[in-house]
Amino acid sequence: RTILSFVRSLKTPFSSRKQLRDQIISNGFNDRMAIWMDMNIIPTSFCPPKKYIWRCDLDNIEEMYNSATSLDLIDCLKNCESKNISINFIFGEKTESVPKQEIDQIQQYVKNDNNDKNSLIKIHILPTSGHWIQVDNLNGLLQIFETN
Repeated sequence: RTILSFVRSLKTPFSSRKQLRDQIISNGFNDRMAIWMDMNIIPTSFCPPKKYIWRCDLDNIEEMYNSATSLDLIDCLKNCESKNISINFIFGEKTESVPKQEIDQIQQYVKNDNNDKNSLIKIHILPTSGHWIQVDNLNGLLQIFETN
């Protein structure tokens, strides 16, 4: 939610992609986050002077976020084994988006060790990552995908 609140506070249009990246970095986010956010702006025209706006509707992003955070997956987890459904959860070890007690609650449904190929529900904690796992530790995320 932190980056969403921050980008909503920025005035658009941006004069350049660099302007957006500089604003993100100067407000405490890392360069990988700035580059990732840079991919979410588009030019308003192809003629100079170019100006950039958000590719997506930030109100819709916030609505999707709120909808996703209001879901309770525990009922789904209760029925996974009987329906032979496999689920892999990936959390960044530094995430503030999912409270530790929720991760602990999900952990109760993990029947076997994560290394057990027969385990239908697995939890992966991605080192050095917050919520934005694809930004914070892409190589670690790819390794999880390769081994599961």
